[in-house]
Amino acid sequence: MVGSLTDFNDFVSKGELTTFITEQRNLINELTRNVNNLVTRIEQIEQRPQSHRGDDEDVDVDLSDNEDVDDDGDARNHRCYNFNRCGM
Repeated sequence: MVGSLTDFNDFVSKGELTTFITEQRNLINELTRNVNNLVTRIEQIEQRPQSHRGDDEDVDVDLSDNEDVDDDGDARNHRCYNFNRCGM
């Protein structure tokens, strides 16, 4: 004999096993749906046109004198301050 059966409580009933398997299948199905949804969303993002936002080399700032500038350059300093603040 391979092993002795001493306690009936060491075993799982067929009903408990069936319930456990059903719960596991439900979890796997839910995980599969979530992964499929994520794959779809990633594909949609990858198909969007690429933007260059955030690339420092693509940022072109015009600090030319479009406004009346005081002799001490206060208007230019104000424009620089506003531009630098946008990056914060």
